[in-house]
Amino acid sequence: MGDVIKNIRPLNIPEIKLPGGKIKLDKEKLSISPKDLCSIGSHEEEFKRPSADIHVRRAEVLKETVTSASSNIKKSKTSDNPKFITMLDDDNQKFNLGDVLSFLTGEKGFKETPTDTDINQTQYMKDLIGKLGSKARMQNVQDISKLNGRIPSLSELKDEFKQLASDPAVPFEYIVDGCYARAHHMCETMMKDNINCSKMFVMIEDLYGGGMLTAKNKFMNAEWWYHVAPISFAKDPKTEKVEGYIMDPSMADHPLKAEEWISMMRGKDLKIKVDITRAPQFGPVESDGENQTFEESLPATADTMKEYSIALKEIKDEYYAHHPEEIPPKILMT
Repeated sequence: MGDVIKNIRPLNIPEIKLPGGKIKLDKEKLSISPKDLCSIGSHEEEFKRPSADIHVRRAEVLKETVTSASSNIKKSKTSDNPKFITMLDDDNQKFNLGDVLSFLTGEKGFKETPTDTDINQTQYMKDLIGKLGSKARMQNVQDISKLNGRIPSLSELKDEFKQLASDPAVPFEYIVDGCYARAHHMCETMMKDNINCSKMFVMIEDLYGGGMLTAKNKFMNAEWWYHVAPISFAKDPKTEKVEGYIMDPSMADHPLKAEEWISMMRGKDLKIKVDITRAPQFGPVESDGENQTFEESLPATADTMKEYSIALKEIKDEYYAHHPEEIPPKILMT
């Protein structure tokens, strides 16, 4: 878990000359019609939401770089080494080893009630990276070794998957965005059913080249800089081993091993990084920060699923208008 505290190291920021006066960072506005079936869907955000759109993330990174550089320049008047900034630069912030250890051991910030069941998380992560190969690495990791629900049998987990996939409130086929909301809603259901759940985030290593995560269905193509879904540990009746399974009805019709799930959206040579987090984590830690409670993201979850359910209906109506022979028996056109 050493990568968790990687941000403590100083970051070398190249000198950037900025014009005098205040820097105005205009909010990027995106608008794509839901009728555009083969492009990345997006929207103007009214609340903080970690969009899977690669263009949104690139814009965020550029803004973060300029903001950091501007702050660095202001500090250069009093600093002997203005080219370096770290997470400890704030005047009131002190390095506290106890806080770091509390984070690593999972004792800080989260309010989930664990069970008495543990898993060997370290070995699981080692095995996963071994299966994914040298172009994959673990990045931010939270302690999920003490599970927040019971370990089901694989058969029980498959039944839970069917229940999640049939939830009419979740627009699983709207794959261009909203994975963070779908994952949060599924975790809420699983916790109510007392089935353990955490989350797995997969991100591309290079935002500016080298490829993206991809997926498609008959309604749209998706390109992501990250994707997330719940992970649950269940017992395989054949091997009697406890294995991790990804619950993602947007990608498959049954629980998947993590390496299977990742291979479905990853090109052969794509460099990726993987986060394993507790259920409260809404977006990637690197962009969304740590989420302290599960409940704080429920309003955004509901709003996102409602918005994308409406968009998906429009897309389906448009599609089936041109492909009436494919209309499922239960769908009534309006």
